[in-house]
Parts: sequence; C-alpha cells; structure tokens
Amino acid sequence: VKLSRLTVVDSLSSPVYMGDMEYHYMTTAEAADYLRIKPDTLKVWRHRSTGPRYFKPSPGLVRYGRQDLDAWIELQEADQEASEDE
Repeated sequence: VKLSRLTVVDSLSSPVYMGDMEYHYMTTAEAADYLRIKPDTLKVWRHRSTGPRYFKPSPGLVRYGRQDLDAWIELQEADQEASEDE
C-alpha cells in the first residue's frame, strides 16, 4: 500500500505545541516518504550536513519537523529557480 503525503502526516503521533505554534515531528522513514526519497538519502545528507534540518531528542533517535521539511523544499525550489534565471 502506497502512503500518500497526507496519510504520513496523519499517521504521526499527537502534535507538539510551543506557544501558538503546532509542530509535527517525523521519523526518518516518515520524513523520507513525505519527501518521496529513500531513508538512506536522508542519512547520507545528515552525514554530509546537507538536507533538511533535524534534531536528536536522544541518542539514536532522529526527528524531522514537518515545518522544517516544508521550508527546505521551498528553499530548494527557490535555488532552482534562481539558477534557471542565470
């Protein structure tokens, strides 16, 4: 069964609230599915210090914020548009 982008977000545990902001955190597998890439790609990007922002709430756990993934996608699109304009 192929998961849609919406299904991945809906499958997450309850969101975390910080002030008025709502944050959704994903595992590497969920983030990879959200971006439509392989989890190993995210692992390589972490090792190279590239790719979307992530954090480690404890050793061995990696989490990605949905807002961080969306911001990273927007940055990639802007960079691509800028390079096409040159």
